[in-house]
Amino acid sequence: MKKVKKKIKKTPDSELFIPALCLMIIFSALIILQKKTLKLPSEPLVSEPGTFLRFVPSVVTLKENEETAVKLQFTPKKEFFLDGIDLLLSFDPNMVSVTKVVPEKLFSFSSFQSGDLAKSRISVTFLEEKKDGILLKDQSTLLTLFLKARKPGSSEISVVLSEKGPSTVIIQTKTSQKIQFESQKLLIINKE
Repeated sequence: MKKVKKKIKKTPDSELFIPALCLMIIFSALIILQKKTLKLPSEPLVSEPGTFLRFVPSVVTLKENEETAVKLQFTPKKEFFLDGIDLLLSFDPNMVSVTKVVPEKLFSFSSFQSGDLAKSRISVTFLEEKKDGILLKDQSTLLTLFLKARKPGSSEISVVLSEKGPSTVIIQTKTSQKIQFESQKLLIINKE
């Protein structure tokens, strides 16, 4: 049996075709892999009336330089598996001093950005590394704030909710959908 060798004649077009084909295959594979690994939400927001972020207590009366602790609690209307929470609170540093922020150990990871206190903000990120997220079905304390009155008057600490710019966001597991919630302000009354 005689072996037949066919020679393929190289042309300028064939020299470009093979590398171009290889690049197209690589880019196609990357796009397919990226779509499979990214969690793209089908709906950007899960509306869940009755789900709250609230301060306990909701009103605090302090004398100048008196310190107190206030908890921020998440109360879901129904159970949620969460991937994380980006929490942003605002306050008036002329009226109240935030002396300490203690995130609870609900999630695998939490990070308090102490540098934001100078910007009149309290920023805490909670992330869960478990694939299925963390189940929150009952009232859960997210953090404890330690506050000290600065001068007489009243002020508020509130959850920042914004369409544009930094905002508080609660993310549901698997769908990466934002959970809509209601929030309550903390009223701080500073007495003389």
